[in-house]
Order: sequence, then structure tokens, then C-alpha cells
Amino acid sequence: KHMGRRKRRLWCFWSAQLVVGARGLGGAVGSTGKWSRVVAVGDLHGDSNAMRTCLRLAGVVNCDGSWRSEGTLVVCCGDVLDKGGEDWSCLQYLSRLRREARALDTGDVAMILGNHEVMNLEGRMRHVSRQGFRDVAGDCPLETARRVRREHFAPGGRGAKTLAELCCGAPVARIVGDTLFAHGGLHADFLDKHRRPGEKYRRVLRRLNAEACDWLAGRLEAAPPGLAESDDSPAWLTAYSNPPDADPDPEHCRVAHDALAKLGCRRMVVGHTPQLLGCNAACAGAVIRIDTGASRVYGGPREALELRPGHPPRVVSSAIRFGL
Repeated sequence: KHMGRRKRRLWCFWSAQLVVGARGLGGAVGSTGKWSRVVAVGDLHGDSNAMRTCLRLAGVVNCDGSWRSEGTLVVCCGDVLDKGGEDWSCLQYLSRLRREARALDTGDVAMILGNHEVMNLEGRMRHVSRQGFRDVAGDCPLETARRVRREHFAPGGRGAKTLAELCCGAPVARIVGDTLFAHGGLHADFLDKHRRPGEKYRRVLRRLNAEACDWLAGRLEAAPPGLAESDDSPAWLTAYSNPPDADPDPEHCRVAHDALAKLGCRRMVVGHTPQLLGCNAACAGAVIRIDTGASRVYGGPREALELRPGHPPRVVSSAIRFGL
């Protein structure tokens, strides 16, 4: 036990040193609304250790995983579920942090739904690991565990209610200050397609979020447009995150700038496609991609994005790197 505590203290010390060497992403200085800072993490796919490491590197939690930050909003950009074996445990941990932050009145935790959360809500479990089924159902026959998980994450079920609480009214996309957070991103044509005559674009987003909340609560039978599978859906869009670690097609960048202008935002932060070289900015800083493949399934670097008012975006990382 003594050696275990010593190792944890050493790890916390060295992770603190790595934060000192965090790298900037360049781009414009932004605002973070009422928050002193916003910390965003990408797809973590059922890896509890990766989640805790990212949050510890960002100074959000201490060595035992408890909330320790002041004036901080944590935004998880989706795909907590599937692939790894601790996805339900990860959601429970985020819920615990949210309660701790709110009880201390020093921050909050919010989540955006990714395509893997949508698939679980729809009962599509092909990406769930054996341990992922048992993380929900406990030690029981696999077929029983499959049934329990489907019921758990069905709209209106306990898992769906947990997702709804974490999304805090914005399952599709969230605007904080001048930054838009979405799993895949918002496409300008998608906004136009779902806009009613004379409707302001932020009102369109609020309506898409409200419809998604109704689905999570079991008040809608099918996934609403903001979450349903399609090439331009915010939960499924890949135009801004492909190709990994390189700029998207110029036309996709033009569409990203158009969507941001319609919503009055400076940048969007997205996950969805692993950037195995780490968080990066694309489209002249209009898009920041933060899915680093941090889960052990992919083996990418464990990183978090930090936004502070009056400062350009920066990345805290478990990997020592030189340059941007």
C-alpha cells in the first residue's frame, strides 16, 4: 500500500511537470462566457484510466480523482461509450465529478453525445466489448448482460437519464463563450435544412437540443435530426476531422467558417476521428480536433484542450513533444 501511494504521488508530480510544457495551438484569443477556463476532452471509449489522466493533466482532479478546480467547465465531446470495458463506469465518474463541482460551486461537467452514445440509445451494441456489457449488468451470462444493457441505455432508462443529466440540456452541440462544441461538428447546410422561416440560427440549435432531450427522456420514438445517422448530422459528421492530422478539403473549411458565422462563434471543437499525433487546429484555427485516440484501444496520446479568456487555445499532454 505504501509503495502504491508513493507511485501515485510520483505520477502526480511528473504529470504536473508535463503541463508546464503544454503546447499552444495558435489561433485567435477567445472568450469562455462565465467560466475562468474550459477544459475539453475527446473520445475516451470506455477507458477510465485515460479519462482520469486527461483530467489530472489539466488540473481538474487531484491524485485520487476528486474535483479540485476553480471556475472550470469540463466539456466531454462524446464517444465515452463502446470499445473499452469501463464505459458505464466512465459515465458514473463524470456524474460524480459533476456533483462534486456543483456542491463546491467551483465548476461543472457537461457532455455532448457522440455517434456511439446514439448507437447505444438505439440498441445497436456491435461495438460493446464483453466487459462493457458486464460493466452495466454485473457478473451474469452474456446474453443476459446484452439484454440488461439494451434496457439500461434505451431512452427513458437509467443510462439514458445519466446521459441526459450530463448533457445539461445540450446533447447535440453546446456554445460556451465564442466556442461551439460538437462531436462531429455543425454543417452550415444542416443548419439551413432544419431552419424555419425567419428563425435565428441559435434558435435552430436550441430546438435541435430540445428534441434530443425529449428522445433521451423517452418522449420520442426515433432519434431526432440532431442525432440521427446521416452524413451531415452533428453526431456523425466527419468532414472536419478527416483526414486525421491534416487540413480538411478547402470546401469543408469554407462550410465550417460559414456555420460559425451563422452561429456567431469563433471556433468549433470536435472529436469523432482519432488524431493520433495529438490535438490539432485546422481550417485556419476555425476547427480544433481533440479526439487523440486516448483510449487503450487506439493507444494515442492522452491530452486535453484548455481555453482561457484572453488566451489562445492550448493543449496539455501526457506526451513530451516539441513544436506545434
